Amino acid sequence: RHLRVLRLSSDRLYELLHQLTAPLLRHGNPETRRRAGEILADCAQAVRDAQEAILRSELRRLTIR
Repeated sequence: RHLRVLRLSSDRLYELLHQLTAPLLRHGNPETRRRAGEILADCAQAVRDAQEAILRSELRRLTIR
């Protein structure tokens, strides 16, 4: 049941990234679809980095109190 929060977060992130690249993914052009894949990978990495930074910051606040 605790994993439900993580699942919901992942679903929301998927929807955001899908909306971002949907126009590119609809193209039949392989180069355009390849570019969409690159954008997805770059955005996913940026989100992971941001999530990690936020989590580290919050955990640091917990241990400083």
